[in-house]
Amino acid sequence: MSIDEGPSCVYRPVRSMQFTKRAFELLAQGELTLKAWDEQGMLLSVAVSGTCPRCLHPHEDTALPTAVGVGEMREVDHLAQRLPTVHSVVFRCKCEEEHAGRDEGEAGCGLEYRLDFTG
Repeated sequence: MSIDEGPSCVYRPVRSMQFTKRAFELLAQGELTLKAWDEQGMLLSVAVSGTCPRCLHPHEDTALPTAVGVGEMREVDHLAQRLPTVHSVVFRCKCEEEHAGRDEGEAGCGLEYRLDFTG
């Protein structure tokens, strides 16, 4: 781990594919979980909870999803098939642990990461 990650990392705004990849690893290991709320098949919000991919502290965040590919119809082998909708959600670390350089009243280590999933 570099000095820019782990429990003692300083607060700074960060967006990096490195931490998005780690978020998917944490999901696979069960250390990060997603919960989605929908109404009549329309995704309304998504919550994440568990280990922050950057600072490794426990955190929770809820965000609004963006539909990237909205169930488009495609012809595959001469058959029309509806592709699944791809949702993109941006989460922010909101841990309550101390991070040097963070403004008073703020939360998290500064990480912002995106998770894409189908549904």
